[in-house]
Amino acid sequence: LSYTLTEQKNLSKVRNHFIGIPEEHKKKIFSFGFTTKSSGSGADLHDAANFCHVLGGSLSFESDGTGQGSTFRLKLPLDTTKTDERVFETESAE
Repeated sequence: LSYTLTEQKNLSKVRNHFIGIPEEHKKKIFSFGFTTKSSGSGADLHDAANFCHVLGGSLSFESDGTGQGSTFRLKLPLDTTKTDERVFETESAE
């Protein structure tokens, strides 16, 4: 895990040395419903990337392929006053 703080954004990187991400999965990894597991919704990375985007940040990754591990990068703005407040509202019962 590494962490970089700049004037505008904070950048966190998480690197693993596990199986990596095969080339055929790279374009789908943030797609809703995509999973390589036998159970699960395939929503976690999709939701995380969308949430980061709404906050004015991003979630990205790089992997040299199977057996090479992966690095995920989370960038979030330091100024959260520009955050879209609607994200945090809950729907009221009708």
